[in-house]
Amino acid sequence: MNKRKISFFLPALEWFIIAFSVRLLFLIFIHFYSLQTGFGGFYPLESGSDDRYYFEVEQEILYGHIPQTLPNYYPYFLAFVFFFTGPSLFLGQLINVLAGSFTVYFGVLIAKEISSSKLKGKDLRHPVNIAGFFSCISVLFNAAFERPFGDNGGYCFLICYNFDIQKI
Repeated sequence: MNKRKISFFLPALEWFIIAFSVRLLFLIFIHFYSLQTGFGGFYPLESGSDDRYYFEVEQEILYGHIPQTLPNYYPYFLAFVFFFTGPSLFLGQLINVLAGSFTVYFGVLIAKEISSSKLKGKDLRHPVNIAGFFSCISVLFNAAFERPFGDNGGYCFLICYNFDIQKI
């Protein structure tokens, strides 16, 4: 019987921890700021923010009301989680932080697979580290576009690929 060896790529794990820390600090700041300014824990910019909508739809699903249209199935996921844990806005946001951090982890793994760089893994110019860095700070760019806990990490692959082509 062959056992497959599962190995964790250490830089991916390191970037996951960094991304989780950055996103968690950002979440705590936004959440408590929102509570103090009267937004009830929701993202403090009313225009374009969808966290309140998803939370309200999730509450309706928990009470047995099935919505006619939804942009995605995320409210059903929240309803499933909150069925077991009880409705908690902070927990829902924390799940988004965790999902965004895993996006960074897998993004760095993909960057490792597509990179043919000859640099050592600890070199900051290595495409893996560049992808990890830009994925980690994507939470700041998302906040500028009023999506504080989502992750638009696709650009990190383009940056990684560009640096790999240039053979830095």
